[in-house]
Parts: sequence; structure tokens; C-alpha cells
Amino acid sequence: LKSPFAGRSPKRGRTSSLFISGDPPVDEAISIEEAVRLSAADGVFYSNYFFPEDCRQGSPGFHRNLWSLFEANRYANAQIFRGGAKTTIARHYTMRKISYGACHTVLFLSKSEGHAALSIKWFQQQVEYNDKLRGVFNLRKGSKWTETECEIFHGTEKYPIYLIGMGIMGSVRGINVGRF
Repeated sequence: LKSPFAGRSPKRGRTSSLFISGDPPVDEAISIEEAVRLSAADGVFYSNYFFPEDCRQGSPGFHRNLWSLFEANRYANAQIFRGGAKTTIARHYTMRKISYGACHTVLFLSKSEGHAALSIKWFQQQVEYNDKLRGVFNLRKGSKWTETECEIFHGTEKYPIYLIGMGIMGSVRGINVGRF
């Protein structure tokens, strides 16, 4: 999936249906059970419901396309323009997998180890401070909690989920994925 604006800026004054959001505001009055059911089926709803500080405005239409691409393909690639929420969607998608116990080990690969560490820190902060997410999915801090690695214990599924953050040019020596 390639953004129609990859490599160029959209012309001023023009709008595209790509950027018109059809997502209504999330109704906080819905039950937790309904929110969990809707979140399992709809990544944009999950993002808006559990991360309102990240989703302060409606999602553009192409975000739904990205969620569909990632859900349908284990190995997906998308070229998205600057400001298109690449990191935010990657974090939300990964946290959704963690929330529903759909992964055991996550390698978060970024342009540098420092950038990957920022994402690992984001996951750690969600587990520590996002009461709604932590409470609904029974997530808690695990035994490993460093700048580039952490363990999130999934209390409902009763197993740990390991996150490792690395830079794309970093060494992968010493990673024993089998221990995870």
C-alpha cells in the first residue's frame, strides 16, 4: 500500500476523501465488554478508545486501509508520508496484539536503537499508567524492564510477552529468541 502523497506534498486548497474521517467520537458510556468486542474487530476503534491522548482528532480514511493491510498480511510494507502516523499506528497495532494475547515475542525495529527505545518506553508507560488498558486486559510489569527490553505479563492468558527494541543497523548477536 503506497500513500498517494509519497514523495510529494498535497496541493493546497484540495481535499481528498483519503483524509475525511467517518469515525464518530468514541462513546465512553459503552460497556467494557462491548469495547473489548469492538476493539477486537476494529483497530481504529481500539486506538481511539484506549489511547485518546494519541488520537485527538478523527482518523483519516487511509488508516483503516493500513489496519486492514496489517491484519491480512503477516509481512506487510507501506510507504507513508511524513506525519502519516507511522509510529503511532505501529505502536497501537503492536499493543493490540499484546492486549489480546496474540504474540509472545515482539521485535520493535527502528531507524536506531535510541528510536526503538522510545517505543519500548511507550509500551512500558502504557502498562504502568494507562489504567483502562491495564485493567481491561490484565497487563502488568514483568521481571525484565530496561530501556530496550521489557516483559509484559498478560494476567488473563497467564504468560509473559517479551519486547525487544533494536536499531536497523544494530548487532543482533546475543539475542536468543529461543529463550522467549
